[in-house]
Amino acid sequence: MLLKHTFIYFLSRGLPGLVNFAAIALYTRLLSPSEYGKYALVLSAVGFASTGIFHWLRLGLLRFAPKYTEQENLFLSSISAAFLSLVGFSLLLFTGPFFYFARTDEWQALWLIGLGLLLVQNLFDMATEYLRSKLSSLLYGIITLVKTVLSLGISFLLIKWGLEASSILWGLIIGMIVPLVYLLPRYLKKIRLHHIDWDLVKEVFRYGMPLVATLSMNYIIFSSDRFIIGYLLGTKSTGLYSVGYDLAKQILVLLMMIVNLAAYPLLIKALETEGVKAAQKQLDQNTILLFFIGLPATAGLILLSPDITSVFLGASFREAGGVIFSLICVAVFIQSIKTYYFDLAFELGKKTLFQIWPVLIAGVINIILNFLLIPPFGIKGSAYASIIAYIVAIIMSWSIGKKAFPLTFPRRNVAKLFIATFGMALCLYPLYNVNGVVWMLLKVIIGGLVYGLLVYLLNVANCRSLLPKAYYKFIKKRG
Repeated sequence: MLLKHTFIYFLSRGLPGLVNFAAIALYTRLLSPSEYGKYALVLSAVGFASTGIFHWLRLGLLRFAPKYTEQENLFLSSISAAFLSLVGFSLLLFTGPFFYFARTDEWQALWLIGLGLLLVQNLFDMATEYLRSKLSSLLYGIITLVKTVLSLGISFLLIKWGLEASSILWGLIIGMIVPLVYLLPRYLKKIRLHHIDWDLVKEVFRYGMPLVATLSMNYIIFSSDRFIIGYLLGTKSTGLYSVGYDLAKQILVLLMMIVNLAAYPLLIKALETEGVKAAQKQLDQNTILLFFIGLPATAGLILLSPDITSVFLGASFREAGGVIFSLICVAVFIQSIKTYYFDLAFELGKKTLFQIWPVLIAGVINIILNFLLIPPFGIKGSAYASIIAYIVAIIMSWSIGKKAFPLTFPRRNVAKLFIATFGMALCLYPLYNVNGVVWMLLKVIIGGLVYGLLVYLLNVANCRSLLPKAYYKFIKKRG
């Protein structure tokens, strides 16, 4: 079941991921670093506002939808009423600051577009999260792909028409509105705003709001560097840093998020229907798959960094983007392990309030280190700050989270994956300075074959016996 859903999500998120790589290549060739920096600042602000205001509702929807399967109409009606309340709150909250901060015509326009993006994005996310909760991975993938392709196409046309930074934001908005026109009628017929259970909303709030505090601090670690770089070095440096960060994040988070998209609903279902032991068994499978994907991907990206930045980034972005790409790969891997493994203890144990302390302290450390390290090291200083902050966060999450829920960890299998990754890296390192598109593809093939062979020889997750069984089962079905 896990591998099936992971494969579907790999296709459904992998194809949009390829489009996003193309988008970075396109935007860095059509926009200046300064314009890309403005886009990155607006997107970071929208992401932070989305996390702080709406994300608790999304988390609660995914967490409690299986529980209210028999009361689906009541659940959707209550969630929808809460969402509309948050929309009204957002409009009130951001009207006042608009007149204070948006003091030029350009930033006034970007502010209003960002507010529109905030509302449309969260409506889209609510709709697609509900698809996840219903294990509708195929439809989820199609909707995500349509949104990504439309956004890129519309953004390209608008850039050509001279809209610069705002073109990407408009592309994102329109790209989400189109699939929403298809999705919303499926839900609207089930929603009755007079049929609302506010106790249900309170239950969702109590679960999700502590997580939001945590995620907000996570987002501070992720996005505060862009604002601090913008303040200290200007929007051009923000654009140069953001491109390197976005490229690493697009590749690595995409791969590890795919595992979580498939694994998390199965983990929750096991806990709700079969209990703690079944959840721990499912967690072991999830964790092995997470490291199976994440470890070689991180090592491979670092070893391929000269090839990747030269292929995907425009000329004015390559040198600076290449400087931080490898550092950000390390930071993103640590963050992903924290988010998709260690933080599960708080969620499964329903002790989400405790989850705030690791990221609160790490967030403060990150901000302080950014101000200390950016002046002497430039944008590399911000990457160093992120790595240190995530290491602090992961250590604290482990020490506090083990009291909330007894997470299991498949030590032997993960150790074998480290060995396989090290063997792959040894084979690729001599080719580090041999660059180009053809060599990049060749290195990917060599690395994949070596890693796969070592995983098989080390018998990770008993794969030597499971793979033949899966093959014969497949042949039998085809026959």
